[in-house]
Amino acid sequence: MTGRVLGASLALTSAVLGLALMLGGPVMFGQAATVLLLPHLLIGDTFHWRRFPRLSGTAQGRLLALAGVGFALFLAIRGAGQYGKPLFYVYFFWHFWKDLTLGLEDAFGDIAKLWTGLAACAGFAIVSSGLVMDPAILGPAKVGCVAGAALLLWSAARKPSDAAVGYRLLAAAVLAACAAIDARHPFRELIPHFIVVWHFMLWYAFMWSAPGGRTPSLAAFIVAANAASVAAALLYGFHQPGFEWLRFVFNFDYLAGCWTVMHVTWDWAPKQVRGIRLAVA
Repeated sequence: MTGRVLGASLALTSAVLGLALMLGGPVMFGQAATVLLLPHLLIGDTFHWRRFPRLSGTAQGRLLALAGVGFALFLAIRGAGQYGKPLFYVYFFWHFWKDLTLGLEDAFGDIAKLWTGLAACAGFAIVSSGLVMDPAILGPAKVGCVAGAALLLWSAARKPSDAAVGYRLLAAAVLAACAAIDARHPFRELIPHFIVVWHFMLWYAFMWSAPGGRTPSLAAFIVAANAASVAAALLYGFHQPGFEWLRFVFNFDYLAGCWTVMHVTWDWAPKQVRGIRLAVA
């Protein structure tokens, strides 16, 4: 089941990428990621927070505290100038990697998941996120990404039936992509936007495959939320009179960024899905 979820989510993400590149290039793909962002937050947090009244006081306090931490992190990221988006991308990467359990088998109590995630995130942060722009650093770092990808592929080939092989292969793919598209490449935001969209699609594919997931009400909720986001984005993008206020919704400096960073932060609270812990460590 988990392999099919991962494959379906990757196929959906690739379809969105292909359509966006055909219609408007990498910029359009970034815009698609933004349009898909708010529905994912709304749908995901509706499921997440509906449990809130039933939680213990301690658990409620923990979630509210994490929301506060998330808001503080958003302000810090927003105030980081040119490093703001790269910092957000790196932070979101861990959100994406944590929830890979939705599409991959658990790997030895998350140990393999952790070290492969550290390797992939290090390559992404240094080479492709935009935190580093110095060619003198990027050059050797790209060589390190290629070497790391080769080592991970060798490790996966040695134990092809290992539960952690999927994490090794994905980490190798991330490092290879970073070596090909570094922070000075004109299309460098394809990598973080692909990770963002893949996270959305992984979540939807998992929900669809879960017991009770294929319900008309859930499908209608997902379609309606995404249709509303598309309509609002068109009104905002074409500067329709009376809809200038939507910049406070779709602009990263306002609702989109604030809600996303808070969402990623309170999602670190331990929770169970099908009996599987979704934390990285």
